[in-house]
Amino acid sequence: MAFPAYSTDCLQGVYETRFTVTDAMTDTSGRMRLGDLARQMEKATAGQLSAYSMSREELQQEGKIWVIAWTSIEITKLPREQTEVILRVWPGKNKSMMYTRRYAFYTTEEEPLVCAASLFLLMDQETRSAAAPTEKLKAVPVITLEGEPKLPKLRMDFPEQFSHWRERVVAAEEIDKNGHLNNTHYLDWAEELFGESGQEETFRSVWVQYRRELREGQKVELRYEDADGVWYLQGSAEGAVSFLVKMER
Repeated sequence: MAFPAYSTDCLQGVYETRFTVTDAMTDTSGRMRLGDLARQMEKATAGQLSAYSMSREELQQEGKIWVIAWTSIEITKLPREQTEVILRVWPGKNKSMMYTRRYAFYTTEEEPLVCAASLFLLMDQETRSAAAPTEKLKAVPVITLEGEPKLPKLRMDFPEQFSHWRERVVAAEEIDKNGHLNNTHYLDWAEELFGESGQEETFRSVWVQYRRELREGQKVELRYEDADGVWYLQGSAEGAVSFLVKMER
């Protein structure tokens, strides 16, 4: 697993933040939940963009929004309650018109915990089509760290058939400021379904593809399968696949 070495000197262009894992962020085993990891990544991304005067509000003034398309997470160790965590995020080279962000979580003792990478699209707020980069976005430096995590694969093999099925409705409290299901809740849904099986295993990697946005009140068909140490989840709405999650033990 690739993981950038921690340095007390944070490279210019790398945004660093710290947080303490609370009880509300942990599961029944006391480990931090994946959805809460993703929420910390979301906060760090917002902080990094604000540092370059590209906050959500500033982008919306130009009629643009960020939409996440893929995320991959590699887990060395999930932090537990009361652990103080250092989180770093940095922008990388664009890939096929998508903007990249990489993340690394460490303890304050410099122990590696989790690393991740995401691909984002800059979209027109009204048409939901790809938008041209702003001048400020063009000025964001490209950072490369030795040992940094690889970008998410754009495609993963999934079962042709699923053994389990469930329906879920997108709740109002799960909607973000972009008007759709927040990306962190996809992991909440996956963890809740997996938890219903009574298992408390830790996953070593997670991959998510966000294909189509989900709106408040939409009914989502969740199909899932546990096979050979890999847990698959496919979410569909109105006859089209909306998202895919693959979690490996």
